Amino acid sequence: MGSQELDLSELELDRHAPDAAAVLHRALIDLCFDRGFAAVSAEALCQRADLSSATFRSRHGSLERYFVQACRDEIRRYRGLAAAAASEAEDWRGRLRAVAYALYRSLGGDERRRHFILIEARAGERSALLIDRALSSLYDLIDEGRAQPAAPARLTRATAEFLGGAAFNEVYLASGRRSSLPREEDVVPKMMYLTVLPYLGGAEALKELTTPPPQPQPYLQMVGAAG
Repeated sequence: MGSQELDLSELELDRHAPDAAAVLHRALIDLCFDRGFAAVSAEALCQRADLSSATFRSRHGSLERYFVQACRDEIRRYRGLAAAAASEAEDWRGRLRAVAYALYRSLGGDERRRHFILIEARAGERSALLIDRALSSLYDLIDEGRAQPAAPARLTRATAEFLGGAAFNEVYLASGRRSSLPREEDVVPKMMYLTVLPYLGGAEALKELTTPPPQPQPYLQMVGAAG
């Protein structure tokens, strides 16, 4: 996510969410995991959340509309995590590393939530567009590598999009198997190596394979697990 778009206020999403709204949000995530969104009805969602159908319709309209809003809220949460993580680093590769670990840890910490944002959200036209826009912010952060002194002039925005897309697809495929994500130490350093390589060269990229991961921050763990 580009530094110009990082906003720590996104961290407030879960912290101040009303209890009833958080229960409904979680009920949708759980039902999507158990059945898939195509098999979820508004009635089933209301029953799971202990909410009347009339109240749901007055607040959210249709189930499809609420689904898109839930996807938007999840994306805001991940953007808040990335913003907080990046604020702890001073240089480009440090920000990139911090964001990579923060997002991977959050995705790995809740299988149902991971399935919702990486599988279910990709299936809807409007929600998939939201995901694409969020990924564009990630590409912005990667693309900042072109400003590094050692970066070759031939690199373009397409380089960042290719690298970011490859990283996303690896996590996406693991989520599709409904299994726990591989250990972060087996994945993130390799992602960092491949991402840094075109911008800083082989010698610098190799350092990413042995660079210690950032320590998990308590507030990042709290926000990542909320909801």
